[in-house]
Amino acid sequence: MCGIIGIVGHRNEEALRKGLDAIQHRGPDDVGSYSDPETGVSLGHRRLSIIDLSSAAHQPMCSPDRGLWIVYNGEVYNFRELRKELQQRGRTFSTQSDTEVVLAAYDEWHEEMPRHLRGMFAFAIWDVRRKELFLARDRLGIKPLYYSFVDGVFVFGSEVQALLATGRVSRDVDRQSIWDYLSYGSVIQPRTILNDVKALEPGHSILFRDSSLALRQYWDIEEATRTTRRENANLPYSDAIAMVRTRLEEATRLHLISDVPVGAFLSGGIDSTAVVGLMSQIAHAPIKTFTLGFETGSGQPDELLWAREASQRFNTDHHEVVITKDAVGNV
Repeated sequence: MCGIIGIVGHRNEEALRKGLDAIQHRGPDDVGSYSDPETGVSLGHRRLSIIDLSSAAHQPMCSPDRGLWIVYNGEVYNFRELRKELQQRGRTFSTQSDTEVVLAAYDEWHEEMPRHLRGMFAFAIWDVRRKELFLARDRLGIKPLYYSFVDGVFVFGSEVQALLATGRVSRDVDRQSIWDYLSYGSVIQPRTILNDVKALEPGHSILFRDSSLALRQYWDIEEATRTTRRENANLPYSDAIAMVRTRLEEATRLHLISDVPVGAFLSGGIDSTAVVGLMSQIAHAPIKTFTLGFETGSGQPDELLWAREASQRFNTDHHEVVITKDAVGNV
């Protein structure tokens, strides 16, 4: 988890710093900023190091000719394959980070670049030559990205509180969002609880240029589902089972790509137990698992029992944390 923040149309280093301070918890390993004095573009980044832990992967990161600058939160699982493809097209790389690959991919494919990425991501790229800002969010919206465009000032960030901290975003609430929350239990994107803040929807991108915002959908889950159904309409049931298993194993393997230790939350339910089971088959060492339990006075078992059983089944390095009433009362 990293954090990004940016302001276009209002050059104010103090506003950017306050935005970065508001998301310090998202990136304790490093912090960086970039400003283009000519255009009033400011970018900020809070880093949690996952791939390429060296200072060479510092953000904001620029292209070799300093014509592109990126702030990026996420992980692109196919970055090694993309790197090879881009090298064949004449690109060179100086780090082992997926951030540099994303930046080079944008230079190669421009707005079509997100279609080439497989992973979870939210990023912004400032193109110095074209004087335009490009933002994109992954297909399923795993990584958050919010934005506000009011009175010619465009602000974006990983969290709403980062936008508020800049002082450029109103705290006026969106009444329809309150109605949605009370009706459905959540606010329906692209709305947020604030009137002037929107969420960039999954599978969408934004091109901001000349004080104009162009929203584009580069992937649609319904269309992708229809295509998959057509391609597998005559697939035998046994083959479908094997395909699901293969894809789950592949997804698990890709999520384990990291230069730091990887663990898993384990509740003992079907989903987390299945994930840990797949992880234990792929990893070369016991998986670290973590379970959160609650002190109960009823004598009824909580998730700890089931998680403990699953951890024993897959021989994980298991850790339990119990929340007591005293701990809650002291918050």
